[in-house]
Formats: sequence, structure tokens, C-alpha cells
Amino acid sequence: LLLYTSGTTGHPKGVQLSEAAISVGREMEELTGGFDDWGDREILLSPLPLFHIGGICWALCGLGRGCTVVLTNNPAPPALLDLCLAESVSRTFMVPQLVRGLIEEMVSRGVRVQTLKGIHYGAAPMDPPLLERGIREIGCRFLQYFGMTEMAGTISILPPSGHDPARPHLLGSVGRVLPGSAIEIRDAQARVVAIGEAGEIWARGPSMMLGYANRPEQTAEVVVDGWYRTGDGGRLDGEGYLYLTDRIKDMIVTGGENVYPVEVEAVLREHPSVADCAVYGLPDAHWGERVCAAVELRPGAVFDADAITAFVKSQIAGYKAPRQVERIDALPRTASGKIQRGRLRQDMLEKSDAPD
Repeated sequence: LLLYTSGTTGHPKGVQLSEAAISVGREMEELTGGFDDWGDREILLSPLPLFHIGGICWALCGLGRGCTVVLTNNPAPPALLDLCLAESVSRTFMVPQLVRGLIEEMVSRGVRVQTLKGIHYGAAPMDPPLLERGIREIGCRFLQYFGMTEMAGTISILPPSGHDPARPHLLGSVGRVLPGSAIEIRDAQARVVAIGEAGEIWARGPSMMLGYANRPEQTAEVVVDGWYRTGDGGRLDGEGYLYLTDRIKDMIVTGGENVYPVEVEAVLREHPSVADCAVYGLPDAHWGERVCAAVELRPGAVFDADAITAFVKSQIAGYKAPRQVERIDALPRTASGKIQRGRLRQDMLEKSDAPD
């Protein structure tokens, strides 16, 4: 299977996945115990596109167990609720944004899907208040995946038993590594760090990709001695639960979709008022992260945030457009002239937290 993903540069890379990797990935998920309550007549709803690793693996997860799988290309919450009711859906896989929308749709209509027993989620973290509301309003069990295309979808799972109000700290984790696979946290010199320390997540297992199609150099950069360098930051606790920290890469995850700053910046720089810019993500209660941009204006240009956002939306997908545009006199740069996104993001976080 060849699925395309994007690297830190934003250019698509074809991830080559063997049939064995896809199959064993689903078997390892089964061994976590998160599927022990599945019956033999489950009806799964799959609202994610099949070109997305989460979408295709969720469909295969159902088909491999002989379940009915309902596909849709309309992920709007009203349509999803209609399908759940019409098809007597028992389980679904969603990004947190859709979970929130489904809950709000149920509340607004005053209905509950009585057949819905489980919601699986991933692609972005779900904040504990949303989980608690989901358990209360929907009345079903939750399971979280963490992974990436290069590992055939999943490297860790937080099963329903981990969604325990009595252990609220676990809701901030992405679970434990799949049986048969391994995770290590390493520093910049590729040395394994102590339990509790943050670093880059390295993963290994039989579900690893064969490599990037026709890109041996890029493959060699991320596959080292049988380990895959995920580029994501994280830490492990004493029980083996994985917690995500700031990303090593600059990628922004908004509503479960990946946004690469360089792609958005390239469009912003085409705007007649923008001299230079930097795109970064800030925490957002609804989207997980929201895409933000700081722009330096050309001499004599007038700042119009709405016009800049509209321009970006006219060039690329709407979810990639910045939801917040700030004017800045000078972007923070290194001595060599490179923009310091991390420093900019921190400055904007402090600015948003500052009292009026």
C-alpha cells in the first residue's frame, strides 16, 4: 500500500507499507485488550477518508473481524448522527473535533444513539473535560490511538480501561505501546533518556514502513538501526504510559488534520501586503491547535487580517488558513537569519496569557 504523507518541508512522501505491516498492526491492536467487548455483529461508521491511515485502518479493523462498515464522505455532525441512528452504528472512529460536534448535535436534538457502544479517536489529543462529557452525554466507552503512517497507523493505545475518572492523569496520555513493538525516548544525540524526561519518540516494530518511495536519503534520515524517528516529542512514565510534549517538527495538528507552516507561509508571502511571515500553532479548546500567523508588512501597506486570511483560503484548503493573524514589526531570527518559530510561539502564548 502506498499512502502519501508530508514531511517537515510539506512535500508529499509516499509511505510504502507491506500487507504484513498492515495486518500485524491490527493484530497487535487486538492484543491490547481494548477490543475484548466487541460482539460478532458490530456496525462500524468510518467518517475519515480512506487515503488517511486512520480511515483505511479503521475500515480494515472492522472488515478483518467480519463487521459491517458504513462509509461516508460527509463528516458534518448532523449527517453523522443521522447515519448512526439510521444504521444502528455500534462503534466509530473520529477525531476529537467530530466527537465534540456529535455530542453537541445530540444535545441540541435531545436524542442519544442507544446502539453506540464505543468511540475510538486519534490524530489529535482529546482534552479530559471533553472525554468526561462524552462519557456522560453519549454513554459509551472510549479508546485512543497514537501513531503515524510510517508505522502502519498505531504505536500506542489507551484502552477503555485507561479512561478512568479515578485516574485522571491517564487521560493526558496516549496509552502504552502495542505488544510486539517498542518505544524509546531519546535526546538530540540519540541517547535514551531517563523515565519521565522528555525527548524525541523513537519506535520499532513489525508494522514499520518499507521506506519512502524513491527517497532513500529521506528514509535513511528517519529509519536508524531498525528504529523509526517519529519527530514527535514525548515522555514515558514508570508504568509505560506515553505522554506527548511539544513536537520536534513544526507540524500543526488542527481538527485532526496536519498543517505544515512552510506551505501556508509560501501562500502568505504572495499577498501584496506581506513582506515576510511565520506560521505556528497555539492551543485551542475546539481544534486542538489553531493555525496562527505573524506577518511583517511591506512599507506603506495597510494591515487587514481578514483580507489576508481570505487570500490564503482562496489558494489552499480552508483548514490550513490562519485563524489568527498578528502584525509584528520584526520576526525573531537567529544570527543566520532563520525565523525562530519556537520563540515566536512562546512570545504569542505569553501575550495571550497577559492581563488586559
